[in-house]
Amino acid sequence: MKLLLVLLQLTFMTYNVENLFDTRHDTLKNDTEFTPMGEKRWNETRLRTKIHRIMQVITAQEELPVLVGLCEIENDSVLIRMTTGRYSRLNYGFVHYESSDTRGIDVALLYRKDVFTVDTSFATKIENVPREILYVRGHLHNHGIINVIQVHAPSRRGGAIATTPLRCKVAAFIKHMTDSILATDSVANILIMGDFNDSPSDVALYDVLKAVPPTSNHSYDSLYNLTWTLHNEGFGTYFYQEEWSILDHIIVSGAMLEGASGIQLKPSATIYSPEWLKDKDGHPRRTFLGNFYNGGISDHFPLIVSTSEK
Repeated sequence: MKLLLVLLQLTFMTYNVENLFDTRHDTLKNDTEFTPMGEKRWNETRLRTKIHRIMQVITAQEELPVLVGLCEIENDSVLIRMTTGRYSRLNYGFVHYESSDTRGIDVALLYRKDVFTVDTSFATKIENVPREILYVRGHLHNHGIINVIQVHAPSRRGGAIATTPLRCKVAAFIKHMTDSILATDSVANILIMGDFNDSPSDVALYDVLKAVPPTSNHSYDSLYNLTWTLHNEGFGTYFYQEEWSILDHIIVSGAMLEGASGIQLKPSATIYSPEWLKDKDGHPRRTFLGNFYNGGISDHFPLIVSTSEK
């Protein structure tokens, strides 16, 4: 009966877990601050605590997420720890490719092996963009094929306007990817998740990617950003300089809102922000404040979307 319920309702999550590093120094990466002798005194206890709290976020959902897109993980070693040992009962596998990011932070996808089967995957490097874009195509059992794109777009360090061209390059590439998918399958399920470092109305997302607000009638060849309602109501996944922003997004093809190919999502994502993820001011509780160990998980809240109830 439990399996039947899971198949009737699917949950997808994206989460920037902020610097999930292992404790070892990679000589090819700038990661010495996240080592036992580094500035942050990053050690096995702190790493184990952070992973456990991330897994608490994932397992706290009403339905265990089928797909979890992750931003800011260092390498396979932290993903292995999230999918084996005490967490093996959750039956997660993962897809990850090492990026060329100088700090060594990558994107990855966790997937429930009992519900999702990977058909193909790859990571694409864009010139002058530090982190690759992850693409995974697979079968959701009894729900058809889904195309997943996990993203961590370039940051705003150096100024939002000055760095916009880099995020526009990412958006243009994703738009090309989705256009190619839809050219061969007009009712394709496309799920785009991650930290875009832009709001829904910014140039990269709205003008380049053309991710528009959900409406009552959804075109199969259009992309819809499920964070528009949250954005319009002043909610945020990230707090910076006294202002909330929606930097994390879940964007889908029209088919996923209309249920044309076996999956029908609700038209708005949800921010998961229980009190235990917040600091005393109600903001995401970070792991570090500078080099002071603060004991939190991330400076972002995760985003979640589920299928509509039939």
